[in-house]
Amino acid sequence: MSPGVPSAGIAGRPTLAELPFGQPEWCEAKVEWEKTMAVLHLDHVNISTAKLAESIAFYGDILGLSVTNPPMVEDMSKGAWAFDERGIAIVHLVGTDKEAGGTEPLRGVAQRGMIDHFALRYEDLTPVRTAMEQHGLSYDTLEVPQIGMCLLFVRDPNGIMVELSAPLAA
Repeated sequence: MSPGVPSAGIAGRPTLAELPFGQPEWCEAKVEWEKTMAVLHLDHVNISTAKLAESIAFYGDILGLSVTNPPMVEDMSKGAWAFDERGIAIVHLVGTDKEAGGTEPLRGVAQRGMIDHFALRYEDLTPVRTAMEQHGLSYDTLEVPQIGMCLLFVRDPNGIMVELSAPLAA
């Protein structure tokens, strides 16, 4: 079996490994199989944090997400969900009193169990840039004309890199 190929089929469907590889019908079967596995979008990022209050403030006050308690708890003392403009809870914050020691995350270096970054799209970065400056947060800016985007990179209270992007001004 090839790496990355599912070993267990979804109910009523063969695995990709069970398709007739090398035979003419394999290509057609693979296309149909891939259609049923289409990922629609990234749903959310889950962050376990010993800095819950700071994280709630960062994602709410600075990045402008709507932060509230998760539906299964009555308050934000153990966690919070941060919603985008569509009403999707894209960041889940889970409070913990346990924190792994070790070195600070390094951009561009593979570290076990670390996410390099995740990205949030905005229409305009001016309000979030203003909020970061008001809170004394440092960030890096990169304009990428090849894709028509301005990118800001900032670390959240947990050291996770968050990329903020918006179209370049015309």
